[in-house]
Amino acid sequence: MPIFDQGYQHWSGELTGHRWRWLAITRHGVRIGKKSWLLRIALLIAWLATMFEAISWAGLDNLALPLISYLLLRIYLVLPAEELTWRLGITGGLMAFVMVWRFWTTLQGSAVLGACLVGYISWALGGWRWVLPPLILFLSYTLLSPRTATNSRRIHNIHAVVCVSSAGLLWLFLYRILGNDALEGQFLYLFTLSFAAHLAIIGIARLGYDYPKLSPPALLTICILQGWLLLFLPYLVLEWFQPLQMRCAFCALPGVALAALGFYLTQPQVHDCPLDTPRWLRQAAHGALGSAVGLVPFYVM
Repeated sequence: MPIFDQGYQHWSGELTGHRWRWLAITRHGVRIGKKSWLLRIALLIAWLATMFEAISWAGLDNLALPLISYLLLRIYLVLPAEELTWRLGITGGLMAFVMVWRFWTTLQGSAVLGACLVGYISWALGGWRWVLPPLILFLSYTLLSPRTATNSRRIHNIHAVVCVSSAGLLWLFLYRILGNDALEGQFLYLFTLSFAAHLAIIGIARLGYDYPKLSPPALLTICILQGWLLLFLPYLVLEWFQPLQMRCAFCALPGVALAALGFYLTQPQVHDCPLDTPRWLRQAAHGALGSAVGLVPFYVM
């Protein structure tokens, strides 16, 4: 940042001895810095690092931050300064929105920051279409069952966010690592399917607790259809002119069903799901398996 070079000119020039010289130095340095392309990139990466430090869990930041920073730099280094400015503004807006909406969620503080981070990574690495699946899940999961005082408690921590986003982010990272834009449609489909699978599983946990007498076939049918419709109706609208992606959207229903059924059969106390590590690992595994089923259409169509 050229503030020191510019400041030296003011220090040794006509402003020498003036009591406001530091204000002039700072203002001029800020004006120069605002035009700096590298400063914008530094701010975006610094925000990412700060968020990771805020939710640091079991060394997660040491594992994911270098990879995500590398993938972001591959994108940011070819963007013009104006585009980076827009990204800074949208990042701030995204964080403000999540902070406001947190009152309608069951997420604790670390989980709220984690949800914001997932949305930012999805948008920054993929684009606006990639932020829709996590955003839809974030906005709708508490609406899967009638809101009560019991199911509105803020009981979910960062473990829940990592579980729900793990498979989707894996597909996003793989897409970016491969660096082939022609594969975006396929990976976006798998990304969307992973969140649909998790939305169905969340529905099982919520409806199973609120309606313990609901029969297993009815519970599974409702939750599978909710998860598929809420995620893939918007997907169908976006991919309306892509025949292969349209067919894949309908083929996603078995993947959602497999994830939901697998979780229902293997989760102890499914009508009162615990919040322990085995539950989150089990849910993450079934969500990943359900999304992997989405690979089948690409080999048979």
